[in-house]
Amino acid sequence: MTRTLFRGSGFLFAALTAFFLLIMVAPLSSLFAKAFLSQEGYFVGLANYAKYFSTPALSVSILHSLEVSLIVAACASFLGFLYAYALTRTRIIFKRVFMYLALLPVFMPTVVHALGLVYLFGTQGVITQIGLDIGLYGRTGVILAEIIYTFPQAFLMFYVSLTYADGRLYEVTETMGISPARTFFGVTLPGVRYTTVSVVFVCFTLCFTDFGAPKVIGGSYSMVAMDVYKQVAGQFNMNMGAVVGSILLAPAILSYIVDRFVARKADSGITSKATELRIK
Repeated sequence: MTRTLFRGSGFLFAALTAFFLLIMVAPLSSLFAKAFLSQEGYFVGLANYAKYFSTPALSVSILHSLEVSLIVAACASFLGFLYAYALTRTRIIFKRVFMYLALLPVFMPTVVHALGLVYLFGTQGVITQIGLDIGLYGRTGVILAEIIYTFPQAFLMFYVSLTYADGRLYEVTETMGISPARTFFGVTLPGVRYTTVSVVFVCFTLCFTDFGAPKVIGGSYSMVAMDVYKQVAGQFNMNMGAVVGSILLAPAILSYIVDRFVARKADSGITSKATELRIK
């Protein structure tokens, strides 16, 4: 019986591996291959990358994407931590309602977030009509839409980290008469340091690779994700599109490596003797 189950599990694992290779590795291999070929199909090495970075209209997109992604990662991480801290360290009512509200953006694409901002802050938006014009189209609008998009991920990661904090540490600080401020900076913040690193990289990657918000309210503010659309759909240049696509993969790969490293560090600090933190 055990041997039969083992064989069945091995067959299922092999089938899943083959499926993964078919839908992930094969397309990515084709993508990377086109990045090193000319439109005629000849091998040109790094010539396509050199052309991309030497073209001002294209290379400036990387600077824009880096700028926006860094701002969004910082803002979303800060807001996510504050929201998670409020739900895990206070006894406010309707916690479950607030949690569900924070997760609503997860179920909507960034196009919807951008359209919502247009209805509020666009040229004919509701809030714009009463005299508050924030200059939505361009950098400002993309940042706002991406913060809404990445906030739920930041909130959830901090929520889990704060929920499973070791209550013994807080009991010790209370017994020793340590002030709440010193407890916050000496216990709470160090306890989420690894989570913070993961949150920043996740928010950065999500923003850097997003297409919906820049497409709707980006205007003339070019970003890397938009370059893929322009090269492939606009100019039918699959080779340059592959170059841009490989650039979009870079932060995702870096985020995965950092997350694996941080996860090992975080797991080493978790013990079975940890107790639940009781909120007073």
